Amino acid sequence: MFSVCNVIKKTIISLGLISLAGCATPPVIDTSKIKNVKSVTIVDIPEVRVHALVGQLPNTYGIVHFSDDLAAFYDVEKARKTVAIEQANMEIGKAVVETQIMNTPDTTVVSAGLSGAAAGATAGLINAMGESANENAANFNEIFEEKNPNLNIRHDFLTGLTKALEGKGIEVYLASDQLSHTPYFRWDAPNKKGASFQQQYPDALPAVDTDILIQVSPIVLFNAQSALNAYARIASVGIAVYDGRTKEFFGYQELSSVDGLFDYHVYDNLVKDINVAGPAIHAQLMMLIPAIADAMETN
Repeated sequence: MFSVCNVIKKTIISLGLISLAGCATPPVIDTSKIKNVKSVTIVDIPEVRVHALVGQLPNTYGIVHFSDDLAAFYDVEKARKTVAIEQANMEIGKAVVETQIMNTPDTTVVSAGLSGAAAGATAGLINAMGESANENAANFNEIFEEKNPNLNIRHDFLTGLTKALEGKGIEVYLASDQLSHTPYFRWDAPNKKGASFQQQYPDALPAVDTDILIQVSPIVLFNAQSALNAYARIASVGIAVYDGRTKEFFGYQELSSVDGLFDYHVYDNLVKDINVAGPAIHAQLMMLIPAIADAMETN
């Protein structure tokens, strides 16, 4: 199985701060089934939104990756920055087909305006957390992007994962047919009793002509457990692995890192220092990539 990276640099940070690793018991990834991997398809995701939140995150399903609990962290209507990865063969035995949802040139939310879906999801998350302090931070993602124009969570994570896999001699492709939706499991994800333990994409999606299909749901946020706590940096990614051709589910796991090194007790101070805190949380997420790539090591 994957080794879980849970880094806590300050003991005053409570484990209750992060409800991303919930009480459900999903099947861990069975890496014994991942053998002689020559090709991998990564499922593309919508652009990622960064949040600064006060209060404990709502957790409906036990695990929140690949569920509606993460809707506020993705903007399904935003134009996507192009990722230089070849599109996957969505129909085995035929030539590679063009995806129906094309990556478009990069435009920032600052100039394009926050989409209705993202705005609604963000408002819903703030209401669920019941903290008036979060209302001032509703547009934190726009501030983050404006002050860190060279950072793009989705693009950089997918590109970094691709390079890590290619470094192991693995061919990497991209499936872009789930971009109009918050990331859900592509296919059935049965637990040990055979029942699906998580939400699944609503449409029947085809197999891909690669050995492995990987789904990822990277998120980053600054979170304070209460108004008396400083904002901590949280990076988390859910990983689901399937056989690309047979759709067999190999399992799900989460990698996460919590870092309270920066003492931002006031939201305004976090905003003022976002050109420092932004690259730091970006790097924190990118450090989770090697564990994913290592699990695909060819045998």
